[in-house]
Amino acid sequence: MNRYFIVLLSTFSLVFTGLPLLSAQESATEEFTLEEITVTAQKREENQQKVPIAMEVITGEQMNEKGMNNIDEILKDVSSAIINSSSDGMRVAIRGIANDNSTQKGQTVSTPTVAVNIDGAYNSSNTAGQALFDIERVEVLSGPQSTMYASNSPGGIVNIVTASPKTDKYSASGSIEYGNYNLLNLQASVNVPVVQDKVALRAAVNMNKRDTYIDGGNSTTAEDAKSARLKALYQANDELSITLTGNYSKSGGGGGMGGGVVMFDNQDEVDDPWTASNADTGNNTSDRTSKGLSAEFAWEMGFASLTVVPSYSESEQSQFETMEVRNGMGPDATTTYEDAYRDNENVQKGAEARMASSSDFTLFKWILGGNYYRSEDTRGTDYVDPDAFDESNTNEQKSKAVFANITYPVSGRFRTTGGYRYSWDSMNNIESARNAPGGLTNATTYSTQEYSHPDYKLGVEYDLAENSMIYADRSTSYRVNAMGSTDDPPERMVSYTVGAKNRFFDNK
Repeated sequence: MNRYFIVLLSTFSLVFTGLPLLSAQESATEEFTLEEITVTAQKREENQQKVPIAMEVITGEQMNEKGMNNIDEILKDVSSAIINSSSDGMRVAIRGIANDNSTQKGQTVSTPTVAVNIDGAYNSSNTAGQALFDIERVEVLSGPQSTMYASNSPGGIVNIVTASPKTDKYSASGSIEYGNYNLLNLQASVNVPVVQDKVALRAAVNMNKRDTYIDGGNSTTAEDAKSARLKALYQANDELSITLTGNYSKSGGGGGMGGGVVMFDNQDEVDDPWTASNADTGNNTSDRTSKGLSAEFAWEMGFASLTVVPSYSESEQSQFETMEVRNGMGPDATTTYEDAYRDNENVQKGAEARMASSSDFTLFKWILGGNYYRSEDTRGTDYVDPDAFDESNTNEQKSKAVFANITYPVSGRFRTTGGYRYSWDSMNNIESARNAPGGLTNATTYSTQEYSHPDYKLGVEYDLAENSMIYADRSTSYRVNAMGSTDDPPERMVSYTVGAKNRFFDNK
């Protein structure tokens, strides 16, 4: 059956990929010019070439052409970006600014060095940016952007912008991808103007399935995920618009919190390195469900625009796993395998409000805003053995900040920028255990760390010509450290950037 399926897909691809080739031949005589890319890196629509930030933009068309569905696939072609995987998800690093802190009970205990924003809503989870579909563009900004964003992220920002509803036209699209290990990826979207020029709906769905690539185990590395998104736009008038976004995803299959291939120190017993470890040969199962709701209220007031972005998301993962438990330390340590139920729950709430100047009413550009964010992540392990050491760990993060950024034109070509931010952060950890060491029936420990810190940005821009700009800036940032002593200071960074953006030969 797979053979006929591949033939069908091949025919489908030849027909539809041939159409752009014919179109390209017909327009070969037309003069080529570079595409103008509009971004919102500075919280207003601008030409990418006019934004004094080191950044790269990946469009939705590029993602579809290369089959990109996740952040790690998108960033692998971005200069100075590196993705590492760990037990708590992906670790994104830009310009070498990496989150190399260890996890506590399998959980992240520090804020990410690179923030991921989806439709303007910040998400601190290391699993953010998975199963992307129906995307308009992804903006990757290098260096601290603390004076314009809700998150204080030293490494940079990844802005994911999903496709928005259109009130003036019907549209639909879809794609099918098939690969080895029975990979099957389906995507589809539809746009419906419910009330012409007033109300529109856009629905998008995604399904991704693939068999495991590890021999000797169960489906730990298999994929079976389904996602859906519904966006509604209400354009009350030329000044006021409201966008609501709801999303839901569910994945299942093998264990998602642990397991994997045989450790390298045991490879003398294994001919094929892609062989499941002993802890991965049990009846591992895992189910993950995520859902969220966000909104954007945009009001054009003439002299400025007011934008409010509230968001809420929650996820839950349940897993039955055969875990490898090491008893003791050093060469005399023994290993046993215990069955356990593991649950992970994460809830995030946030809101950002900002005002940005209108270029038609003010001499200089400015932005003023504030944000609030709270995340609670709880992870528990319950062993089947009633005498085993069960445990639960909760990490709670709270953050609020005010920020402002001003760009003033000293002359027609020369501009200066000043930005300021003040942040208040706290991290709380609650750890509880049953049958704890020392004979305690129950044991609970608490730890709290609180920080507050100012950050700033100073920059200059100069237009050498109409399509040539040089810029430089000095910016600061800090990051809440991992759990530990309350005397641990936050990580601080000072970043210097010098760059140039140019287009030559009449934009060719």
